[in-house]
Amino acid sequence: MEASSRNTQKTLGFQGGGKESTVHYFGSLNFWIAIADSSNRYWNAFGLGNPFKDGSTIIVEINPPKEGIDRRISGTFIEDNERNIYMAHRGRVGGGRKGIGKKAFMAWYQGTTSVVKDGDKYRDMIVIGALDDKELVNKLAAFTKIVSVFKDEAVARSLR
Repeated sequence: MEASSRNTQKTLGFQGGGKESTVHYFGSLNFWIAIADSSNRYWNAFGLGNPFKDGSTIIVEINPPKEGIDRRISGTFIEDNERNIYMAHRGRVGGGRKGIGKKAFMAWYQGTTSVVKDGDKYRDMIVIGALDDKELVNKLAAFTKIVSVFKDEAVARSLR
């Protein structure tokens, strides 16, 4: 895994508020991760570009709950039979614009999904990668870029 080239505290704004976060910028990937504490979940925001020069628009969040299952949020941790823990996403993407949402994203998404036990139900999820995977940052950057392309295409379609 590449080491971030800059780690700095920064307030990130989002619909409905903002959060003081530790932002890690990965220059060779043109990608950043913001991490902050939240009362009931791990808050992880992801974006593209240099957040210290280009702005810090959040593309996607993966916010697993600290305990239990919370299907209202898209991020989750899942565990396989060998007790490996993975970061996964339910596919719900926001953006407050027409054509952007879980149903549209999952219909558009060309990547692999996995049927995962989600409490008492089975659901399609996007498994990003194992927490101990040396390539996890690269996989998070790739997923962020996919969500960015989807959002750009959704906005372009709604403007036609």
